[in-house]
Amino acid sequence: MITVAIVFEIVSVWKAKSQSFDLHYIGKDVFIHVTVSSTQPIFADGTKVTIHAFGSIGTRSVRSAFDNVGVLYANIADVCVLFSGAYQVVGDQVILDPNPEPRAGACLLITNTRPSESYNLTDWMQFGPGAFLSANDQTIQWSSPIESVPSILIKYWGFLMIDGVLRNSISEDYPSKSVLVESHSALDLAKTEMKGFVLAAIGSIFTLVLYLAPAITKLRQQKRRKIN
Repeated sequence: MITVAIVFEIVSVWKAKSQSFDLHYIGKDVFIHVTVSSTQPIFADGTKVTIHAFGSIGTRSVRSAFDNVGVLYANIADVCVLFSGAYQVVGDQVILDPNPEPRAGACLLITNTRPSESYNLTDWMQFGPGAFLSANDQTIQWSSPIESVPSILIKYWGFLMIDGVLRNSISEDYPSKSVLVESHSALDLAKTEMKGFVLAAIGSIFTLVLYLAPAITKLRQQKRRKIN
């Protein structure tokens, strides 16, 4: 049982980092569920992370007077979930953003097909009439230690009068859902600590085996004597 517990602790320590949350753009009928995941134990600058997102969108994202889902297809180009201080990664290439405040994330297509992922039905049903936002993955990379703020961006094919202003896009930030991005040195330290723990655990297992081996051998000899 001790050996099993040690092995379980090793697996727990090496667990990859993942964080999920919901974003609601109430005024525009947008709901997006986002999962940020990494193969590393923490989110750190200079390391790649995957953004997985899906959701739903209502017709108020165009104009409150419309209730026809066709308006969404006609006017909205993209619905994206973006993170501040991040760059998009395509293959192994980091796409640098010249803006002073870069943002990167996953853009979703409007569709009538419900995503296969599970979701909170109460949150989903409060939006509409409208359509679904297809599930999509995108790799991003943060450029420095930062508290990365997620946002929802709606991009239009042309300019529309929205909330009394002529716009071709509209967005909302969610600072309460911020993701903490550690420095690369913090990641190196975390890896070093994990390696130290694993080596210590392996040493404990080896010591335990050496300690129990004579007792196991003696027990087997006693059983053989009884059989004979």
